[in-house]
Amino acid sequence: MSKRGFTLIEVVVALAILGISLGLAMRLISASLQKVRLIAEHSSAVALADSKMSELLLDDEAAQPGELVGAFDENYRWRALIEELPLEEVESPQVLTKLLRIRLDIYWLDRGREQVYSLETLKIVPNPQFAGPLPMPGGGFR
Repeated sequence: MSKRGFTLIEVVVALAILGISLGLAMRLISASLQKVRLIAEHSSAVALADSKMSELLLDDEAAQPGELVGAFDENYRWRALIEELPLEEVESPQVLTKLLRIRLDIYWLDRGREQVYSLETLKIVPNPQFAGPLPMPGGGFR
C-alpha cells in the first residue's frame, strides 16, 4: 500500500517557509512605501523652493538685505536670508546696481526630525544711493 500526501513535518516546514517569505515581502513593501513618501516630501520641498525663489526674485521686498519668513501650509515653512555682497573691484562711488545673495531654506518634519532643502542665488537690483542720470545703451544719459 502506497501513501499519498504530505507528512506533518513537510506541512510545518512549508508553512514556516511561507511565513518567513511573507514577512520579508511585507517589510520590503513597507520600506518601499516609506521611501516613496520621503521622495514625495522632498519633491514637494523642491517645487515649493523653486516657486518661492522665483517670487523672491520678482519681489521688491527682497531687494533689501534682511530676513523674510513664512509658511506654505502646516507642513512646510520657509526662511529667506538676503545679504548684500560687496563689489570690491568697482572703484566708482556711483555704482548703478548692487548684488544681493538670496539663500532660501525650506523646512518640514519627517518622523519628528526637521529636514531642510536650501537654494541660493544672486540678484542684481538698482542701487538707491545712485542719484545721477542713468546711462543709456549706446551712449548718452536720461
